[in-house]
Amino acid sequence: MTASLRGAPEAPLAYLLERVFTGRGCVSVAFSRDSSRAMVVVAVPVRIGGRFQGVLAGLIPPDFLSRFLDGGEVSSLSLKSGGRLILARGDDRAKGDGRRLIVARSVFRDSGWELVATRDLTAVLGDLRKKLLLAFAAVLPVFGMFLLLARRLASFVSEFLLDLASMIFQVASGKTGQRAHAGGKNELSVLARAYNTMAAFLERTRAELSERLEILERQKVRLEEQTRELAALQEELYQKQAELVKKNQMLQEMLVVDQLTGLYNRHAFLEMTRAEIKRSFRYREPLVLALIDIDYFKTINDTYGHSVGDQVLCEVAKVFKNTVRHSDLAGRYGGDELILLAPNTNLTSGCFLAERIRENVSEHQVEIGGRLTGVTVSVGLASLDSTRFPSSEKIKDAEVEVILGELLERADRGLYLAKNRGRNRVEAC
Repeated sequence: MTASLRGAPEAPLAYLLERVFTGRGCVSVAFSRDSSRAMVVVAVPVRIGGRFQGVLAGLIPPDFLSRFLDGGEVSSLSLKSGGRLILARGDDRAKGDGRRLIVARSVFRDSGWELVATRDLTAVLGDLRKKLLLAFAAVLPVFGMFLLLARRLASFVSEFLLDLASMIFQVASGKTGQRAHAGGKNELSVLARAYNTMAAFLERTRAELSERLEILERQKVRLEEQTRELAALQEELYQKQAELVKKNQMLQEMLVVDQLTGLYNRHAFLEMTRAEIKRSFRYREPLVLALIDIDYFKTINDTYGHSVGDQVLCEVAKVFKNTVRHSDLAGRYGGDELILLAPNTNLTSGCFLAERIRENVSEHQVEIGGRLTGVTVSVGLASLDSTRFPSSEKIKDAEVEVILGELLERADRGLYLAKNRGRNRVEAC
């Protein structure tokens, strides 16, 4: 490697004086007359109390400077001034021998000197390779330790995550008692604390749900018991309701039906007759009312007793009920007297119906005193022809009572006639 320091030609005296008197020191080079030897000139102004007192100057041979220009690892160094060599160190034969060199050049601005250094590229690369190998050799153990630590850390993290995943699966299956180690302040500890918080919350929630389920189960059992009790009470209520309906029906029948004969009683029969009279006037339809009395019934009671008399009355009522039409009303008027109301029936048709009743009763055999015998009835009829009255859709209750009384009176007169004319006959009035 070569180094040269270039600057102004040998410094004239005026240059030195100008540098000194302006308060600046100077370093220059002076050459001998034959330019074969160079000397370094150093001049420094001396001032005392700010006043110039003189100059301190000296000459430094180049051999003295060579101590400070140790080339070290460079091939050559040269120090030049103004293009003239001041000092050279190292092997300058590398120039032009075909080797690749690295050249470094530095110029000192104040003095104009130039320092040039060269070095073989192969040597530089070799040194660089050695330094890299040394650096790699130094870093390799550190890298190995880092890999070992990283592997241990990865193993620790993997083991922690596997344990945490196992605990999470146990939580999913209902086991919430395990807890993760949460010591430290790193990210895994934060994750462990979060898992512990979640597991504790799920455990509390599970306990609360279990308690509530137990309460619900007890309530369910109690509700089932109450349901069974309610079903039993409801069944009992249905039975009592059915009994009540049956009793109401019986009571209703008792209110409208004669208990001995099964026919309508007098009160119910007369109420229905009043309604039929109103209907007869509304639709201008006739009706017939008949009274039926068993012949010699008093003799039967006196001879065989009232029980036999009641039996005879029931047998006659059965024949009577089976003979009339569905639209007719059959009732017991009192004692041994039966009563019939035939709506929408004129007097002629009413007589035919009464005659058929008389015949059926006379043909029916009744056991009296241990032997079968026949009984007869007498019938008195009365008819109502509403067409003879003024047309009216409504009739007063008082008028209905009057008409009903007249019908009963006329039917009773007819019955009286039938009795006086030999019994077992039908008479109309």
